[in-house]
Amino acid sequence: MMNSLSNQQKCGLFAPLRQDLVRTIREQIIKHPNTYFLLSNSGGEGKTSLINDLVQVADSKLINLHFPALELRDDFSRGLDRLLGYLSEPLPHSSEKEPQKSYFEQLYVRLFASALIALIEEGKIPSNGDQNHAVFLLKKDPEQLLNFTTAPTAMSAWLMRYFKQVEPLIVEKISKQTGVKVRELNQIFDLWSQYVFSSQEDLNREGDFYHGLISLTHVKELHLPAEKMFFLFLNLWSSQFALSLVFDHCEMELFKVPAIQSFFLQLMEMRRKAPQTSLIVALNKDYLTSFGEGFCFDTLSSRMNAEVVWLKPIDQKDRLLLLSYVTSPREYAYLQARVPQTIQSPRQVIQWVKSELEDYQEEVVEVKERPLTIDQQQLKPVTVDSSLRQVLSTQSIQPRVELPQKASFHKTESLPVSPFEAMESGEKKPEKPEAKKGVFSVFDEE
Repeated sequence: MMNSLSNQQKCGLFAPLRQDLVRTIREQIIKHPNTYFLLSNSGGEGKTSLINDLVQVADSKLINLHFPALELRDDFSRGLDRLLGYLSEPLPHSSEKEPQKSYFEQLYVRLFASALIALIEEGKIPSNGDQNHAVFLLKKDPEQLLNFTTAPTAMSAWLMRYFKQVEPLIVEKISKQTGVKVRELNQIFDLWSQYVFSSQEDLNREGDFYHGLISLTHVKELHLPAEKMFFLFLNLWSSQFALSLVFDHCEMELFKVPAIQSFFLQLMEMRRKAPQTSLIVALNKDYLTSFGEGFCFDTLSSRMNAEVVWLKPIDQKDRLLLLSYVTSPREYAYLQARVPQTIQSPRQVIQWVKSELEDYQEEVVEVKERPLTIDQQQLKPVTVDSSLRQVLSTQSIQPRVELPQKASFHKTESLPVSPFEAMESGEKKPEKPEAKKGVFSVFDEE
């Protein structure tokens, strides 16, 4: 086990070392893909919260994909379906000015740019201009330079024009950079390129691409079943981004020794087939010990060379801190001295607060619903001074702001012509920049 984790593995959920633990695990996952077990004595001690915290960063470089434990079995068809669903999701923090793009499009551009940089540096795609500048731009903002749809640049227009000549070079270079076989890449790359190059206004592009990929897994001659396609996209994705598969709440699916043993063997196989992808598995100690001698977690985790992070039960300081998060100041003052010392997990704190506040709310309602009694003899009539009555009767109250006449609300003001009216009136829409010939010289016509 790495020292950076072993020094902090026992920190409590709300202890000062909590943020350090989250940061350390994130750095380990990004730099050293591996299997990470998050363990606690029982449920409700913060494993799921810790997993969520790993990606709750504005510039997060880690992508967590949650998978039920039983979805990656048999033929991987359900696992592939979930993975393609993740890749189809729109990117977070997308610009409002630009149409939202999916992870599929982002991944395609990143792979294409990485391969293109290598080909330019090797001289296989020579540039008429400054090669170093072209490489610099591709590394700095590949999504902008390789925009194939909304506003094609000179480079992206040239690549689409000579795509059939460039494609074999790109596929071969991506294969060398990611370890994915050229034959498997060729089977999906044309379909993937059509999806990226097509207009985002096409409402069928997402469905056509998804069904096209699924149909490839059923063609026996291609030898690309669901499991192969699953690891193909997993390895492509993890070559460009820090990726982790998360298995949480496993206790709800794996009840017997054969099931848990099969799951651990599957984890080993996944690490072998997708070495750049981390696996995060959340488990309870009481669940692991329930299998008796038929299952030994320590032996299997050691064989996997996995990292093990233990979350300790919370102490009184943690209980009170959590109490302050989930209650109002008035409720906190009411409950502070009553928190039981036997509570060991955040979930137990929340459940205890809920039960205690039910009685507390009833007490408040009972006080509010008591009838209000007033002694009629204590009420005195309200009198108005005669001089004030005279002033009120002789003076009229004028409004402070003079309102415009009613007719003025019906006057129509001349508004600037909207861009939509300009288009309808026959004005020309802004044209996309024409593809400039000669961005690269190798395939330019004479």
